[in-house]
Amino acid sequence: QEGSVKRRSNMLDEAMVQNLELIRQQTKFTAEEAKKLFFVYEEAAPESQVLNREDFQKVLGLLEDFQLSQYKNLPMGLQLFDVFDGNRNGLIDFSEFLIGLSKLVKGTDEEKMDITFNVFDRDKNGFITQDELKEMYINTYRGLMRRLRATLTPPEFVDNPEANKFQDELIKNLQHKFEKIMNGVTKNIMDEMDKSEDGKLNREEFKEFLQAEPFVKASYQLKFTKDGCQPAYQDDEKLTTEVSLS
Repeated sequence: QEGSVKRRSNMLDEAMVQNLELIRQQTKFTAEEAKKLFFVYEEAAPESQVLNREDFQKVLGLLEDFQLSQYKNLPMGLQLFDVFDGNRNGLIDFSEFLIGLSKLVKGTDEEKMDITFNVFDRDKNGFITQDELKEMYINTYRGLMRRLRATLTPPEFVDNPEANKFQDELIKNLQHKFEKIMNGVTKNIMDEMDKSEDGKLNREEFKEFLQAEPFVKASYQLKFTKDGCQPAYQDDEKLTTEVSLS
């Protein structure tokens, strides 16, 4: 199958190596990096060697070396599937995976900002509305709260009705407050960045927003080094905001 490198053994034969190299040449990965990423891809891929949405989240969960496992099942990770699915057939082959990942982790600032725009542009109409901004932030917050609850809840409280009720009410109240805050935040963003005053951000307006807010930009773009990757921007005072946006 075009775009795939079939392997179900511990060795890559010559034809597989050549196919992998052809795909790699369209990326910024080294041969060794591409090989490692193929093994990660194959670990989550079914026999068909293409990823559906669920398979793609499994792969994200395995990309700890690139600090992408944190996006698994969060809006950023869920939207990346559509960004990587170049031919829009609802599946991602290895070629689409490697090329998309290369742009995400080793691309230029322009490529990374394009990916970020496409993540926010949920209906793919070429514009981002206030509702799309707000939905992305709120859904991310909800996902983080669910993850935090699952991580911090002691085993003895899992089946405790009173404890569950307390947690439900607490999370509900926090989410309500966060949604009210984001109504104001996203309105301010639109008021400031919507230069054309048409109620939506085009690609250039959104890029100006990212460049004007370095902690937002860093939440979706990582600076990669030979030792792995680190956030491109660090500020303890903005840590809470970065977590909310990631």
